[in-house]
Amino acid sequence: MESFLFLHKMPFVRLLFPLLLGIVYGMYFSFGKVGLFLLDLLGVALFFSFILSFTKLKYRLGWMFGFSLTCFLFLLGAILIDKEKTALWMPENGSGDIFLSEIVSAPEERKSSMKCLVTLQKVDQKNDL
Repeated sequence: MESFLFLHKMPFVRLLFPLLLGIVYGMYFSFGKVGLFLLDLLGVALFFSFILSFTKLKYRLGWMFGFSLTCFLFLLGAILIDKEKTALWMPENGSGDIFLSEIVSAPEERKSSMKCLVTLQKVDQKNDL
């Protein structure tokens, strides 16, 4: 029991845990549009539980605020990393072709350019008929 007392002394850690767990979860699983709906729903629940914390029901329903905040932060971390994973950058090369590639090594900064080794996965050619 005493091992968890540090969480009461550092409240930021209690907020950081669900966010980090959500990020790790989002690296391996995807929520899609359902996750955004759940995030909106939890945002509303968080708002109402915050309002309830100022009423006489504060001690009976106070756990709802903590629970909804924890779930909100978990989903936020998972959705943010999921959006980052699925973001595509499509450069314009003039031909309209799209090159899907995977980064092999970390980018290296040079004097007036960047070097980034990639492996080409797929080329989608634009067919103008």
